[in-house]
Amino acid sequence: MKPKSTIRPVLYIILFLTSLHSIQLTAQNPANTKEIALKNKLWNESFKERDTTRLFSLFEPKSIIISESGQWSGKAKIKNILLKLFENRPDIEMTFDSNKIEVMDEWNVAYETGNWIESWTEKDDSEKSIITGKYWKMYKKIEEHWFLNSLVLTPLTCSGSYCNK
Repeated sequence: MKPKSTIRPVLYIILFLTSLHSIQLTAQNPANTKEIALKNKLWNESFKERDTTRLFSLFEPKSIIISESGQWSGKAKIKNILLKLFENRPDIEMTFDSNKIEVMDEWNVAYETGNWIESWTEKDDSEKSIITGKYWKMYKKIEEHWFLNSLVLTPLTCSGSYCNK
């Protein structure tokens, strides 16, 4: 009679334990995902209401925004560009519709992606310009609070007078 090998059962146990560890690493804390979703809602509300105190509270000091028209690094520069947008385009609207949020709890970073829409009326114009596209945001958790670290805006459609320039 041939002796049974113990290698196969040991391999199964190792694979099982490895898969449990992998599942544990990718599991997300629902509270963090919910908090990121609330940050997105805060952006939409505070931008619409021109509540710059609430809007700027979302950004960490080293935040960066990148779009087709440029990039702005640092909270102070981002504040300036947003204040200029509010001044030059009094009817500007910008909303984010989140499709997916993922959090890596071990490193305190989160990823959000979705659709974005921006609209406004250019000076001396009656037709609204509308840009739509995709976005992604990276958040970092600093001292138990989530802050926007980076925002990338990719325009995919544009209509209105601004688009014809």
